[in-house]
Amino acid sequence: MEKVWPAPNVTSEFINAYNFEIFNVASACKSLIKCRPLMLTVIGCYLLSVVISHRAMKSARPMELRSSLLIWNTLLAIMSAIGFIRTFPEPFHIITQQPSGVYKAICTYEFHNYATGFWALISVISKIVELGDTAFIIFRKQKLIFLHWYHHTTVILLTWFGYEAYDPVFRCFVPMNYFIHAWMYTYYALKSQKISVPSVVSMAITATQITQMFVGAGLSIYSLHILMNTNDLCHRPLRNVFLGLFIFGSYFVLFLNYFFHAYFRPSKKTTSKIVKTN
Repeated sequence: MEKVWPAPNVTSEFINAYNFEIFNVASACKSLIKCRPLMLTVIGCYLLSVVISHRAMKSARPMELRSSLLIWNTLLAIMSAIGFIRTFPEPFHIITQQPSGVYKAICTYEFHNYATGFWALISVISKIVELGDTAFIIFRKQKLIFLHWYHHTTVILLTWFGYEAYDPVFRCFVPMNYFIHAWMYTYYALKSQKISVPSVVSMAITATQITQMFVGAGLSIYSLHILMNTNDLCHRPLRNVFLGLFIFGSYFVLFLNYFFHAYFRPSKKTTSKIVKTN
């Protein structure tokens, strides 16, 4: 039986969709399914290019790229801020104003608006665009850690598979991610111009990243409970639940380890202590 995708609302009491945000949900999901091999190829090429370019830069001078970094980080910060403004009203309204709000926000399409679905799709596409973060690290000859490229590749899988199924949990994950990115890219835009930012800011952003991973794992555990132990309807595919549990769980452990080593273990001074993730 062919999957039936929901038809979101154009207008609602918490947010109204603009004309450019109204789109064919089923067509978008089917396009992602059709382009899955291309997505996997992009990930493979990304990993290969990381290895090749990292070796090639060993004998090269580090590049400054200050102007490019300012433009790159500023545009991503603005996009993330707009994405948060457009996606936050829906889960906030459902969780705070509706009975069984957490369940409805995670497992159902009730009160769903086109604006949320559109900016969730933009979020998926942006995960590929943000692979450019790694290029700046390599060309500037900064330290490229495992957490950085592991997060970049796995979050593409997580969001891509999620949108293929039009997973309702996206309405919770996307605004969290946009919120953190708005502050993270603003931080990096300032740092690229050598503007002094208090260390407590970077510490707060990293702590918020860890919180996001904890919440993501928690949503997966809650979804698994609904699917396995109750008779309540949940539109989340079991594959996505297990994938989310594994990926968010691994993020939580890796980010917590990074947080400890960056802020509480004596080490050489670094340019920044925030892991630039997407």
